[in-house]
Amino acid sequence: MQELVERAQIQLVLNDRLIWENGYSEGRFHSIEERKQQQCLEASWIVSHGLDTVMSRRDMQLLNQEIETVETTIRGQRSFECESIEPILWACSFVEKLTPIGKFMQSDFHALLIGQSKDYLSQTGRLRNEEEIASQRDILMLWYWRSKIERKFDTTKGMSVVDAIASTFTQQEVMCAKRIRRMKGDFAVRGIPFYNLTPKEKYMLGTCVKWRYHALEWVLNDESWYDTSVDTWHVFWKFCLASIDVKDEFSEL
Repeated sequence: MQELVERAQIQLVLNDRLIWENGYSEGRFHSIEERKQQQCLEASWIVSHGLDTVMSRRDMQLLNQEIETVETTIRGQRSFECESIEPILWACSFVEKLTPIGKFMQSDFHALLIGQSKDYLSQTGRLRNEEEIASQRDILMLWYWRSKIERKFDTTKGMSVVDAIASTFTQQEVMCAKRIRRMKGDFAVRGIPFYNLTPKEKYMLGTCVKWRYHALEWVLNDESWYDTSVDTWHVFWKFCLASIDVKDEFSEL
């Protein structure tokens, strides 16, 4: 439990560091001096709580990098990592429901993760049963898989997304897929089929889902946070199989 709490705290502080790159936060403009002071406070908090010992060199570099020097592309890529916080807290029973797919996490967890001591959180958290976590992990995996498959699943033209999953995954994943809301043969997002999303929307959804999936995959395995990978060989094998299976069925993207 302590390891899970620590990781959620680290991800929260790293997200704060990215936010402080922008002068506008919490509804007002912050001077660079204010942001540098906040950066020092958060870096000191990390060290005082011993979290620096479990952080990668890359994360520590980001934490301590001079304000307004983080490249825009890095900020854009890493800003999605905060989506991992809520699933970790959900696994620990601090969160009752996860944010729906297609929406960004909106909850502010500072009062919980910064306002409460690590010992208190470790003692009061309750890890959900493995089956429940694995079921949610599999749903996120299927969403991530869907975001990687540039095919139009449409029952009016033959194969649905569930058909594609049935041809490449096990019955367990098929059952998970049937729990996901669908429309016109594809997974539904905000009331529309996934294939009708814009390329930007598909990218953002896929990246959000990737970090939620990463979080629960990490909770369930014995790897470190940094060694956990959602791009494993068997997942990409299934991506490839799905692409081959569906390629002849559809020419539209």
